[in-house]
Amino acid sequence: MIIRTVTEDTKKVDLLLEGILDYIKVSTAIRKVNTVHTLIEEVLKKKQGQLGEKNIRLFKKFEKNLPETAVPEEQLRYILNGILQYVLTLIPFNGSIGLLTRTLALQREASEDQALFGRDAKYVEVLIQFAGYMMQGDPFQEVPPLLVDQREKVLNFKSVLDLELGLVEEIVKRNRATLKLDTDEKKSKTSIFLRFPAERRKTVYYQPVNESIL
Repeated sequence: MIIRTVTEDTKKVDLLLEGILDYIKVSTAIRKVNTVHTLIEEVLKKKQGQLGEKNIRLFKKFEKNLPETAVPEEQLRYILNGILQYVLTLIPFNGSIGLLTRTLALQREASEDQALFGRDAKYVEVLIQFAGYMMQGDPFQEVPPLLVDQREKVLNFKSVLDLELGLVEEIVKRNRATLKLDTDEKKSKTSIFLRFPAERRKTVYYQPVNESIL
């Protein structure tokens, strides 16, 4: 009898403590910081296998105290994952990838960006540079005409890449952001510029509450 009473009291105390902890979680706002860098590192970690298979070197230069962006976290994760997968598909073995983040103010002459982000706005830029590129038009004319099957496979491969990149770009546009590719054919280098509107307000989140069935 005593053991049962003690057990019941213990359960009541546990339920009370759980309720108090849940209350603290939903009552205490935690400032959201470093989201862009956290997601980049998360995506890179998931692609360690691909990076290792091609022996890719990474060079990172991240701006300290980078602002948050107005892009929802899950969509930002999708964008970064899609772009890095695109890069890993094109980059040759023993290549290198440079990642840079920074905050920039719009230039006066950048009328298109002003229309998108607003006058005197700031944006968060993620710059990805790598060796390798996919030329426009018919980039595989060096493939001998007799190797029709090989040529078709390469062209189909390019079509898949273009489709995947197009889907990523659609999500970018929905979030009033921009995606630009700059190809230097002489140096066989590609630069990808991702620009997201910087969040002016402080963003917060709350810890998830344990869902217990009483």
